Amino acid sequence: MCKIFRVGLVLLWLIATPLLTALFANENLAAQIFTQGLNLYAANDYRGAADYLDQVVTMLPEHDQARYYLIFSYSMSGRPKKALEHAKILAARFPQNAQYNALVKQINQQLNSAADAFKAPAEKIESARTLELRSPGISTESPERKPAPPHEPSQIELAVTMIDEEHYGSATVALEKILHADPRNAEAAHYIGVIWFNKGSFAKAAEYFEKALTYGSKNFETRFLAGSCYLNQQAWEKAETHFKKALELKNDIFCKMNLAEIFCRGQRFKEAEQMFQGIQKTNPDVIEASVGLAQLKLEQGFSEAAAASINEILGAHPDNAKARFVKAKILIENKLYSEAAEEARLAFQGNPGNAEYQACFALALIRNFQVAMGLEEARAILARSPENIDAILALAEGLIISGNLADAEAQLKQAEKSGKHAETSFLLASIAVSKGDQTQARQFYEEFHKRSGKQPSALLEYARFLETQGSADEAAQAYQQVISLYNDTPFAKEAHDAVERLASADSHPSAPQVGKIPIPGLNNR
Repeated sequence: MCKIFRVGLVLLWLIATPLLTALFANENLAAQIFTQGLNLYAANDYRGAADYLDQVVTMLPEHDQARYYLIFSYSMSGRPKKALEHAKILAARFPQNAQYNALVKQINQQLNSAADAFKAPAEKIESARTLELRSPGISTESPERKPAPPHEPSQIELAVTMIDEEHYGSATVALEKILHADPRNAEAAHYIGVIWFNKGSFAKAAEYFEKALTYGSKNFETRFLAGSCYLNQQAWEKAETHFKKALELKNDIFCKMNLAEIFCRGQRFKEAEQMFQGIQKTNPDVIEASVGLAQLKLEQGFSEAAAASINEILGAHPDNAKARFVKAKILIENKLYSEAAEEARLAFQGNPGNAEYQACFALALIRNFQVAMGLEEARAILARSPENIDAILALAEGLIISGNLADAEAQLKQAEKSGKHAETSFLLASIAVSKGDQTQARQFYEEFHKRSGKQPSALLEYARFLETQGSADEAAQAYQQVISLYNDTPFAKEAHDAVERLASADSHPSAPQVGKIPIPGLNNR
């Protein structure tokens, strides 16, 4: 069977998965280096192969195939200690794999006796593009064995070759011809889905992946890519369903990372924490798990602890785009919008095409009153992905600040079609305040608090709103609720200061000046 994991497809698959693109910022470069390393290995240039393959495992610690051939490259080029170091990594990651344990023993024997010959894998590497992502076994056959008879490619295989070469039109015609002859051909439907996925048409891709599954596909990649399609559309429940079913087929770290992010989005912090910790335990080299745990701290109001974790990560991994993104969010939380914009810019620069990072950049610009630039970034996202919620919300906030309330409201109504988002309610409340409709504003603020999963930041926003409306008693009650429910967070300190302020008769705020600041409490956000 043809494999989905080919160089061209892998790159587009990862770029199109917004919650994981930080993990593979250098995927395109790594794929090229991997190909060059394998070509050198096939040419028996083991020292040159080691130089290239070592770069691959540095970029992608999970690339077990690259590490496997790196082991042999080091051994065959007279560096058994380096070979043993990487063999131990594979053996530790896969303790039940007898081949890896045997490999460690072989290298130890080589170190103990220079006379022991260390045999390289006998597989002849014809092309890096046709290698599946697996850990090849140790062959005891002679490298001089006769090649297998030529294989006549199937129609599916020919279509996949076209996909690899980005001849999408020809591949589509070929696959649709197969489907016409065999209407329930799951493999053909799967690869048509891949074509649409590579084009960035996630709704159309999901349609074909769903067909493939209906036709009986048990393919892990079909499930994973279906989940990725819904993830790109921010359809969290459908994405979660597919990733969980994909995990039943394969214990995959990427599924786990995506699920952890989905849990975080849904304020399911305990589940997210358990998932990230599990990844961290089994795959300590995956820095994004540590980044995810730092982001969880931020989402729960512990911004100082989150900042300490992120700064430590960036100290060791300054090019980690996901960490830059989380740092930008921390800076936004602390109202340092200029610095946040720079961090978000670096994150997006490290992962061009990542809509989440670009939306964060847009929002930081808007809150730094670089509204025109922020709106331009948000619209650039929506030109590619018209239903991207993060971009819609950033655009709506920029329009509110610009005084364009009607267009902002239209954007938010569009956002509501895809789900009930907490930030949508907050911005609708802001519009209501700007229009002087305090009753509707109150309703939207209450909805904001409810939709947020009753997070402390939302309750604090509601309390600020009540205070600006002159509802001192109600505001004090809301602030007291923040103190009572979230006593160990920075939000409680701000609420405590507000209660003391309200206790002083001469410190009550005057009536709000509607329209002066379109978003209430903007300077406090």
